[in-house]
Amino acid sequence: MAYDRDDLVVLMYSENSCYTQIVTPDDPKLKKHGVLIDEKAGIWTYRLYPDQEEGMPSKQIGEHRVFDRGCRYGVIGVFNCTNLKHLNALLSASKEATDDTSPFDVD
Repeated sequence: MAYDRDDLVVLMYSENSCYTQIVTPDDPKLKKHGVLIDEKAGIWTYRLYPDQEEGMPSKQIGEHRVFDRGCRYGVIGVFNCTNLKHLNALLSASKEATDDTSPFDVD
């Protein structure tokens, strides 16, 4: 499915990694994180770690990454802001990304 680039938003961790932020697909931070968005194919590709050059995983637009415990780096997901399902997924991904993942939590 093809997407209009103007309708896409990117959810990513803020620099301090405690919060999330929404940026446009043309934000220079995405290049730093190795994110490529192919709106014609409907996918986005990302680095798992900062120096990764090959074998980068990809997701469908509207899907978000699942993070390992304690990992708070880079882009979380790419979403179409005109699609209600995508907006709901963005909200859920943002909440999940900012939940406390400390291994020292005590119930």
